[in-house]
Amino acid sequence: MRLKKVRTFLKLTQMAPDQIISQNVPSNFPDTSLSEEHVDGYIYVPDLPEEAIAIRVKDDSMSPALEYGDYALFLPEGKTEIRSGDVVVVKNEWNELMLRRYREKDVEVYLTSDNPRYPTVRPGEGYRIVGKVVKKVSVRDL
Repeated sequence: MRLKKVRTFLKLTQMAPDQIISQNVPSNFPDTSLSEEHVDGYIYVPDLPEEAIAIRVKDDSMSPALEYGDYALFLPEGKTEIRSGDVVVVKNEWNELMLRRYREKDVEVYLTSDNPRYPTVRPGEGYRIVGKVVKKVSVRDL
């Protein structure tokens, strides 16, 4: 089994741990690389594409699919097709990352939470889909 090190805001590299990135990112992310100030730590994850990045789940908005403390590993926008129902990483107008379910209805796009306590968001000009979640690593698995 090949392990890849993932940054938390996680960026994966071959055979070495990669970074886990923080919730707050530069305004030009993902168009620019991240500096060390945006890296929270490292985690090893097997068999992921080199482009994969990870973020730690910081709330219960996507519960039960993603629980607080889990790692959501995602591929940057353009590396995989995003369809209605997929979980995506979205950068909001404050350059914060959030996890939401991508929904399309007619010609409208909505971002929903699996937890009904959180409101549905109609993304505006300040929102950008950063990537699609392709794997979850539960804190119970580490």
